Amino acid sequence: PGLRLAATAWEVEIEGLISLLQPQTALNFESLFPSLVTRGPDVGATPGLVTQVDVQYINYGSVAVSGIDFEAIYTRDTPWGRLDVSATATQTANYDTELVPGAPQQDRVSRRFLDFWAPEWKGRLSVGLDGGAWSIAGAGRYVGSYLDEGVSTRELGDGWVYDLAAGVDVFSEDTRLLL
Repeated sequence: PGLRLAATAWEVEIEGLISLLQPQTALNFESLFPSLVTRGPDVGATPGLVTQVDVQYINYGSVAVSGIDFEAIYTRDTPWGRLDVSATATQTANYDTELVPGAPQQDRVSRRFLDFWAPEWKGRLSVGLDGGAWSIAGAGRYVGSYLDEGVSTRELGDGWVYDLAAGVDVFSEDTRLLL
């Protein structure tokens, strides 16, 4: 009693994505978005210096993402209050993007981009005790390893961030009895 387990497989496909095109993406794929990059005069065979990059929402490309969400939750009443323990995790199996139809597809699992990407693994562990007039909870969030933006081989992530919270309802009858 009090234990819930779940696994959910999911898949999302979006064609003709509407998104804010980042300036660096417009520069990296200038031939796909020629109207967004303005250059000065060419110098011989060398393209002119970039004088302006328009940033705007445009309808372009596609995204195909899939993965599995895992969840375990345990709840129990104790003499001190309600105990909640949970663990959730997401494994992103596929994160493919295509800037415009016919452009090369990019795999964005565990590789950081300014617009769309995801680590292969991320998760959260939490425990909380709610005593009615008071509560205490702790959580840890995990982000799996991923490569930094661009052609970098620098690995980031693979770490935890922890949170701790406590609360007291100073206007509760139970709290006044404790004081």
